[in-house]
Amino acid sequence: MKIKLRSFFWKLSDYLSSSHQSPMNIVASRDGRLYEVRETDFMRIAVSKTEVTELEDVQEGVTLKLPKIPGSYLATAVAFFRYYCEKEVEALVYIYWNRSTCSYELVCPEQNVNIIEVVSFIEPVYNPDRDIVMVIHSHHHMDAFFSPVDNRNDQAFRVYGVIGRLDLPYGMHVKFRAGYNGQHFEMDVKDLFEFNGVNSTTMFPEEWKERVHL
Repeated sequence: MKIKLRSFFWKLSDYLSSSHQSPMNIVASRDGRLYEVRETDFMRIAVSKTEVTELEDVQEGVTLKLPKIPGSYLATAVAFFRYYCEKEVEALVYIYWNRSTCSYELVCPEQNVNIIEVVSFIEPVYNPDRDIVMVIHSHHHMDAFFSPVDNRNDQAFRVYGVIGRLDLPYGMHVKFRAGYNGQHFEMDVKDLFEFNGVNSTTMFPEEWKERVHL
């Protein structure tokens, strides 16, 4: 007869009510840790575990599952941002992934802008085939950094970017991060965009100006 040496439980209450306990039991805790629990009729002992051999390793970080975004999208966004840098206000663009066409879409949403903040509005018509995968905003003459306001707002599951020092002809500052609910990982722009054959531009769709409200 084969004896099961370990059982796994998501909750301590599940373990305590189970009739299928093993000599050694692994129980998940609210503190995010795993505990090995053993007991007899006399006592119960729970020990925090740093390694559980039956489990597989999980590497913390970001894994991108779709093709890189066309670098021309970033070039167009930078041209748009430079235009509003001259007015000393921030601006913002979305990048969507469209499941039905298997392609990215660069979108300028309706937005209210000023020198220190941009408030954007998601398109009112919901399309289940389209997801926002990236949000990029500008910092005009300022350095690229994620402000306390950004940290408070950037809670959705996506990539966030900020581009600063747009007053410089070369050497603008770029930062990207991916995450959700306040947990973020810095990303390299070259891991996100495909730049082969992409040139800088000063052009962006003229109708975008109608969506930016100073």
